[in-house]
Amino acid sequence: MHTTHNKARSPRVTNRTWSNIAAVAAAVTGVLAFAGAIGLIGGGTTLGSEVPQRLPWDSIVLAGVALALVVGVPTTAAALALWRVIPRAALITTTAGLLLIVWIVGQIAVIREFHILQVAFGLVGVLLTAVGWHLTRSAAADSPARGHHT
Repeated sequence: MHTTHNKARSPRVTNRTWSNIAAVAAAVTGVLAFAGAIGLIGGGTTLGSEVPQRLPWDSIVLAGVALALVVGVPTTAAALALWRVIPRAALITTTAGLLLIVWIVGQIAVIREFHILQVAFGLVGVLLTAVGWHLTRSAAADSPARGHHT
């Protein structure tokens, strides 16, 4: 009789799986944020006639720079941190998620227009925040300083 010793696979999704999902979402968001910023700064993206008047200092260029700095840089940093599994990946990812949520809420408040992409990117912000928070809690639970031994 031949028996195999297959460990039962847990239906739970691992931290690594969630990190990979978050890394891809962050990378895509970063690329799109930089593309949007380049479009705004270079004039290839238009916002209609009313939206630019609602922007701070009526500046589409400033909006593009802000998009790159507030969304592009943090989400790209989160993607890289998650892929490289650096020690501060959880903090970077949480920060990127929160900044993305703040960006979307601020965008809706400033331009006073709604688009389905705001929902999509808002959900990405929630995902990044949740994954970062979960990774932080997992690391704290596994830390020997908290009395746990691995």
